Amino acid sequence: MENAQKAVNDQQEAVNAASQAVNTAQSAVQAQQNAVSIAQQTASQAAAQVAKDASAVADAQQRLDALKNNGSNDNVTATAQLQSTISQLQKQLANDKQAAQNAQQMLESAQQNYDHATAAQKAAEEKVNQTKAALAKAQQAVTTAQANATAAQQKVATAKADALKALETYNNYKNDNGVPTVKTPSDIVQQYESYINGNRYNSPQVKSDCAEGIALNGGDPAKGLMAAGWTSTDGGKTWTPILKTNYQATDQDKAEKVDPRNMTAAQQTEITKFAAQIVNSFRDSFQSTAAGAAHSYGKVKVSPYATELGNQVIDGAYNNSGWNKSNNATGSPHNENGMVAAANKAGLNTGFVGENLSTGLLLDPASLHRNLIQSMSMADVKQSIYAGILAMIYQDVENSAAAPLYYGFGGHTEAFLNDPKGMNSISYDDNGNQYMTVTIDKDGWVHYNFFDDGRASQAVKNKLAQGAITPENASAAQINNAHNDYLQKEGAVTTAQNAATAAQNGVTTAQANVATAQTAVNNATAAQQKAANETLNQKAVMANAQAAVNSANENINNLQAKLAKVQADLNAINGSVQDKARQLAQAQTNLAAAQQKLNASKNVQASRDAAVNEANAKLNQLQ
Repeated sequence: MENAQKAVNDQQEAVNAASQAVNTAQSAVQAQQNAVSIAQQTASQAAAQVAKDASAVADAQQRLDALKNNGSNDNVTATAQLQSTISQLQKQLANDKQAAQNAQQMLESAQQNYDHATAAQKAAEEKVNQTKAALAKAQQAVTTAQANATAAQQKVATAKADALKALETYNNYKNDNGVPTVKTPSDIVQQYESYINGNRYNSPQVKSDCAEGIALNGGDPAKGLMAAGWTSTDGGKTWTPILKTNYQATDQDKAEKVDPRNMTAAQQTEITKFAAQIVNSFRDSFQSTAAGAAHSYGKVKVSPYATELGNQVIDGAYNNSGWNKSNNATGSPHNENGMVAAANKAGLNTGFVGENLSTGLLLDPASLHRNLIQSMSMADVKQSIYAGILAMIYQDVENSAAAPLYYGFGGHTEAFLNDPKGMNSISYDDNGNQYMTVTIDKDGWVHYNFFDDGRASQAVKNKLAQGAITPENASAAQINNAHNDYLQKEGAVTTAQNAATAAQNGVTTAQANVATAQTAVNNATAAQQKAANETLNQKAVMANAQAAVNSANENINNLQAKLAKVQADLNAINGSVQDKARQLAQAQTNLAAAQQKLNASKNVQASRDAAVNEANAKLNQLQ
């Protein structure tokens, strides 16, 4: 049972196994069929791939053939033409570059020349400025030199004027300022004392001394001072006395015209100083000895206010009083009361006014005609005053048959001396100053008035003292100093003239320097203009050179552009050829790859076809 079962089981197992084997076989057949189907499909795919790869090989071969045959001859011809053009352009470019280099060198040279010309022009302009500055300096030097020369000439003129003035002062001192010194006989003091002590009697010896005094002072003892009466040069319209004294007139006094009745203040002051110095010189002849000094006190002074006071006194006592000098109750021509009143009215506060009067010597006999115009020179007036004073000193006696020339002393003599022992002393107040004035009244009389300020108020004293001088003869020391001063001034003239000559030489030198400086300016200006022209010329040359450089560079740029274009064209052709070559090589590579791939595909196809055959064989076996 067990065995049967076992047999059944075994059979069953065998059936199962057979069924399993059938199933397995069927599965294998199915699998093999699937494998055949797959292999067949793969083989179909491989065949398709072979066909595709064969088509690719055909395309690659066609592409290769096309590349080999497409435009190769045209490219060779174009390339040759372009390379020829490039060669020509390169040669022309080389030439143009050489031309540009030459132009650049010319430009650089022109630039250097322009720079040099500009520097030269600047230097020339600086030279012009320098020479102009030098010219201005030289012109200023001329101005300064001319100013110095003018100043030097002015100094010469001043020095000459000073020297002339010093010479005039010296000559005046030598000549007592053109004022004659009253010369006196050696025994005049003795004879004058004889006159005073003899009850004012003029003895023959006194008269002889007075005649000698006239002779000592240029007169003629036999004719006196009036040598030839009067003379007229205009048919009697004017008259001038012909006097003979030792008075030496200056050229200035000879030239100056004077109307005695209408003198200017300056002219009146001048004749007053002239008369005062004569009076003081006469007093000197007495005051030089003790005996003589007893008969002469002090010196007379003159001042502007004293002259004004004298005019007031003469106007009050004579011109405006109606006083008749020839016919009055006193029997004297002097209006003493009128003079005192006028003097006191002016503030002098005095009881006496000294006066000497003269006529007949200054004016002609027709002077009684008050409308007569008396034309004289200052020399004529001074000569007349001098002669009048000499006459009142030496010819002061009453006219008589025994004394036709009036020789002898008198009251006028005493007044001029200011003799305190005489009857006509004009001042002997120790604290007073004696002032003298000379005034010509309306009738032509000459008044020599003497004022003593001893009793005047301080205000009047101050007015009288202002500008007061004591006219005196020059001393030996004054004459020597004046001479030395003149020599010094004359030396200053020489020095000034030398300085003026040097200054004028300086002007000449400065002017020559100006001429030289002007020439330098002209030369520098011409050089500057030449340099400026050269600068402009070099600038034009440089501009031309620059234009040449620009033209050359433009040519180069144009050629380079052409060359670049031709090169680009060549490069394009070369690039195309190279690209074609690359394409050809690539096509050959692609063809080889495609052929290789085709061969591989064929191999795959063959392998797969074999697999299909093998699978079909196995399938057949399985079936």
